[in-house]
Amino acid sequence: MKRTQTSVLIWAIVVVVCNLAAFVIPFQKTGVFWLSDGFLVVSLLVLFAAERIAMKGAETAKSKFYGWPILRVGFGYAAALLACAVVFVALSVLLPQMPLWLPLLVYILLTGAAAIGLITAETSRSYVQEQDQKAETSTDFMRWFYSQVLALGGQAEDAALADDLRRLAEEIRYSDSVSSAATRELEDRLYGEVSALGSALSGGDTVGAGRLCQQLSRDLKTRNALCKANKGR
Repeated sequence: MKRTQTSVLIWAIVVVVCNLAAFVIPFQKTGVFWLSDGFLVVSLLVLFAAERIAMKGAETAKSKFYGWPILRVGFGYAAALLACAVVFVALSVLLPQMPLWLPLLVYILLTGAAAIGLITAETSRSYVQEQDQKAETSTDFMRWFYSQVLALGGQAEDAALADDLRRLAEEIRYSDSVSSAATRELEDRLYGEVSALGSALSGGDTVGAGRLCQQLSRDLKTRNALCKANKGR
């Protein structure tokens, strides 16, 4: 965030220096000059807005990275506007009769393009972040399932049951980690079976725990088959 704020500050300095230089250099200040100067100030405001939008909620490196396209739009607009302003001011000095509508039209088009670019970049960022959040949420169950079976394996006093639980944990580890609407009902059943397995182990019911471990393995295979079938659609 500090880097982006520094970049905006540098641009503000560029705008101020350009203004000071323009007022120090003795030449006729035409309407084109004042128009260009006004749009340079607008470019600074647009860049400030782009920085704010880009860094909104940017707490992680990934979220900051997603904000860079928005900043590029802001900097691209500012650079293009500065280049056009220099050209039009120089032309207005050489051609005093140059119509004011020409630079005004170019500046309006640039500003409109920048506005569209900012909206498009922000919409794209929001979509990508939403998809990332969905993907992260959709793997929560399998991470929980794996950690629970590992923990229960450490609690098992029976050696054969402990081995079964370790094998089940490996099956979970190499299973499809992404949940979907098709797997939700089965995952609810798995959740209940894991809870029942924990109760069986706490109560010393090794036989019941063994049966639940086998049931979990069968249901996990069914879930993997569902995941595979849905990916093929």
